[in-house]
Amino acid sequence: MVRRNQPWIIISVSIFMYWLVTSIKNQTTIYYFKYVMGNENLVPLANSFTFTSLIGVLLIMRITETQSKKRTMMSGILVAFVGQIVIALGVYLNQVPTLFGGIFINSIGNGIIIGLVSIMIADTIRYGVSMGVQAEGILASTDDFGVNFGLGIGGLITAGLFHLSGYVANHQQNAATITMINVNYVWLPLAIYAGMYFVMRLYNEQQILDEIKG
Repeated sequence: MVRRNQPWIIISVSIFMYWLVTSIKNQTTIYYFKYVMGNENLVPLANSFTFTSLIGVLLIMRITETQSKKRTMMSGILVAFVGQIVIALGVYLNQVPTLFGGIFINSIGNGIIIGLVSIMIADTIRYGVSMGVQAEGILASTDDFGVNFGLGIGGLITAGLFHLSGYVANHQQNAATITMINVNYVWLPLAIYAGMYFVMRLYNEQQILDEIKG
């Protein structure tokens, strides 16, 4: 049943990718402001903008009144992607207000994504039951597994790339490490958001609704 439950597989992959990008960005934030911007005191202020994810969560009910959950999720990913582009502009133009504006937009998109996860997982569980198999525990556990796996792999990627670039703690970093910090903070998240968007395009929401109603 798990193998045949394609919607569940797609949501599971999306959950993993969301926590992967979250791990990479969260771990790189302190390094970016400390070694690239030269002002680690801005970290708490930058992190405070992530509370705007609550705006995204609250928007879910309004958006789903006119759009399907799949389209709402894809809209959230697009908002997060656009926010990440604004972050990139802030980074390469060295403009702190632009950077913070990007974090603000990105967090709204993240709120939509994470707010829809539990709802869409529940739909895939009901879809699995329609196949005649009661396996709610296994299907529901994908959320916790995706969180831990994504955070773990994200940490491994960040640590590995920094090590390869010659990172030395609490010292002025070489050009390779500065480049790697920017890659982790800007480009890897952009690539993951793009991948998440195309993964969600494969999600067949109508198939789930037809099976549940049938």
